[in-house]
Amino acid sequence: MFRLNFFLILSLLLGINYIANSQNSSYHYNQAKAFNEYIGSGEGKWRLKSASTYLEKDVTFTRVSLNKKDIQGNDLFRYDFMYGETLCSLVPINSIYPLAYVLIRKQDKEYYEGINNNNYAYIAIGSGMIASVKFSELESGIGSDDKYKRIACLDERIDVDLKDQKGYIQSGTFIKGKGSGKPYSSAQEFFEAESLKYELGTSTSNFGTEYKGLADYYQNLTTYIKNQLNSAKEKGHNGAFDKIEEGEYYYYGKPFTCKEYPDENDVQVLPGLVKIKFEREGEKVISMLIQNSFDDEKFYDKEKFYVRCPINSLLTDNGKSLIVIDDKIVAVRTYGKSFNSFEGVFSKQPYDIEAINWTLDFDKKFWLIQSTSEKYFCETELETEYSVAKDELHFNRFIQKLYNIYSGLKK
Repeated sequence: MFRLNFFLILSLLLGINYIANSQNSSYHYNQAKAFNEYIGSGEGKWRLKSASTYLEKDVTFTRVSLNKKDIQGNDLFRYDFMYGETLCSLVPINSIYPLAYVLIRKQDKEYYEGINNNNYAYIAIGSGMIASVKFSELESGIGSDDKYKRIACLDERIDVDLKDQKGYIQSGTFIKGKGSGKPYSSAQEFFEAESLKYELGTSTSNFGTEYKGLADYYQNLTTYIKNQLNSAKEKGHNGAFDKIEEGEYYYYGKPFTCKEYPDENDVQVLPGLVKIKFEREGEKVISMLIQNSFDDEKFYDKEKFYVRCPINSLLTDNGKSLIVIDDKIVAVRTYGKSFNSFEGVFSKQPYDIEAINWTLDFDKKFWLIQSTSEKYFCETELETEYSVAKDELHFNRFIQKLYNIYSGLKK
């Protein structure tokens, strides 16, 4: 009994120390705050610098408001630029507490993260300096951290196989002017100040120490999840649509038909710009009327162009329903009266990385990565090893809890 209590007390102390240490740095781990302070409007010419000079290119940033704030009240923006003939943007990786910005490109009417399966992330480390980094679940750490899987912050290496492809986007550091502003003037200087260490192994195994900003991120994510679940309990499935506006949305996902076994003549909701209206019985929303945009990305308000998508009960054995997550409308598939998968996401935002991840990278990453840091989990949950079943920050646990609340199966 004494040994167990000693372990719990020691783990608790370690957990407190882990969280406290994350807050000692003056650096803004929240990249919404870091970009706003260090980069500002970012308007004008930037230089994309790379380890290979043939990849370097001048680009021009335009800052665009996302018309929303993160959980700490920071205004959220994206930074648009043309890379050759490709329209790109740096976008916060989530709207909760973004630890990084990510590169999104537009291809036809759809948006994709990175290019050729390379997902590029960036942090603002000083005035005129946006460094390329990588967050990933790794095999192990360095030294005393070896027993934990790592979520490391690394220099992003270039992919030499992309050099001959037209319009490709390569990783690199964005520099404005001399790029030597405070607090840091290089990624290496930042890594040293943060005591970050990493080793480059094979192409599939890199080893690093854990990024200190994770603890702050997880604490804010915990608050966000609690707020979303409490809101769902208060409003219920149908009431959650009351705050959702009609108008133009971007649809992410695969072509969506509202019937389980559609007729061949049924119109599908297609990825890209769409227009949404609500059909009501009294105050109750019963269906969404959705119109695809035409090739000119315009809409013509005729009934025949709309697809009627019922909200649907979540208690159908096998079918499709619409639910609300924060400010997004999500089409879900049910199986055996349980949440099964996402069909698509309707968002007011273009370049919506959360919607992209939920639909294109299902079971890969949602908040930032799929699994919580093993170190953080063990030290805060007083466990000896990581467990998805006990991980309250895991996205699949969140969506299942939200589904259960909306369906009335569990409170």
